[in-house]
Amino acid sequence: MLGVYHFLLDGFENLQSLDRGDGDQEEVADHAYAEFWTRYGDRHFFDGDKSSVQPSHLCLASGRIVCLANSGVGDWYIAGRLKPDGDLAKMPKYRRYTFHRVQALRGAAQCMAVRGAHEIAIGEPNAGDKFIADAGYGDLLIEINATVPEAIRYRYQNIEYMPGGGFPSGTSQHGLEMLRRRLVAAFEAYRLSCEGVEPFCPYPYPPIYNYRAYDLRTDGTGAEDHGILVVRIHT
Repeated sequence: MLGVYHFLLDGFENLQSLDRGDGDQEEVADHAYAEFWTRYGDRHFFDGDKSSVQPSHLCLASGRIVCLANSGVGDWYIAGRLKPDGDLAKMPKYRRYTFHRVQALRGAAQCMAVRGAHEIAIGEPNAGDKFIADAGYGDLLIEINATVPEAIRYRYQNIEYMPGGGFPSGTSQHGLEMLRRRLVAAFEAYRLSCEGVEPFCPYPYPPIYNYRAYDLRTDGTGAEDHGILVVRIHT
């Protein structure tokens, strides 16, 4: 399964300028790589698993885009279910960072199956998938806060008791249990995100299978040095 993950980083104070040319592309990429692997990747992936991690690009708070993959920003990010308002390269610079925050929130909403959306972007989009793809940042926050707790409450109200804590793998009851647990884990991760940087959850909570937006900042202050790293991970 291939998931799109967003990581909030800091430490780009002197690297935000859009007018510095390509001379410091490597400097920016090196800092992003180091922060990602030191604070997240090395804790989750052994050497043999690192091929499953595909860093794509970094969007700095200034709107500057730094590609980390040879092919640049792939169509998979700027099209399809988690869609922007057109080509990222043609998007006004002042909108790019906000757009990446919206993309991160859309990914989180997908994990929480908002409006019955598929937790994994496969198959034909349903009504929930389409809502997530079209909704703005504020509307998504309102929808998550209003509906996800109720969805969790419903799943617990309709739970079936099984001595020993669970149903055999492969049964429909086991599948429902797994969905409930992932939903709860994703919502708890969302709730831990700091006001103003939703949906980025402070690492290391929770496991990577339940959520796709993490706050890897070192000090948590000052938005001017922030960047959002986009990574595709096979889980």
